[in-house]
Amino acid sequence: MSAAAQERESLEPIETPSYQVSAYTVFPAGYRSVPEVPDREAWCLAVTDAGDGWAVRWRARCLDYRGLWQFEPPAEVRTAEFLRRCRFSEQAALQRARREVDDLVVDGRTFAEHVATFRAEQRTLAREVLQAHKRSRRTAQPTRGPRGHEVLAR
Repeated sequence: MSAAAQERESLEPIETPSYQVSAYTVFPAGYRSVPEVPDREAWCLAVTDAGDGWAVRWRARCLDYRGLWQFEPPAEVRTAEFLRRCRFSEQAALQRARREVDDLVVDGRTFAEHVATFRAEQRTLAREVLQAHKRSRRTAQPTRGPRGHEVLAR
């Protein structure tokens, strides 16, 4: 047996690492297909293990069982009533987050509306740049450069 094989046998077995999921991020529909859209993370929800159940969080708020966003008080002043309203099992929290994420309104718009507005603004900007470029080409006058050759003045 080779020295390397003897060394491998003499090593203690490596313990298989374990893991526990403590948070998920729930993205709105189409999120991954529009990486160029600014501020898109504002429409994402966090589903987190709060220690006393799973919470659906967005900014400083928690989703309650009625689908309303509640301000989440600091842990030391949370009441049993708050925990009953705003804590879920892991699967229930994920289901609620998936149900809410596409209807979430940030600055007066859902994510789909935000993307549509962004794309419309980009199209308008592209048209304006193209029109400005065409205008500048039409108004450019030929002139003589320092060596006497013809150049376009802008």
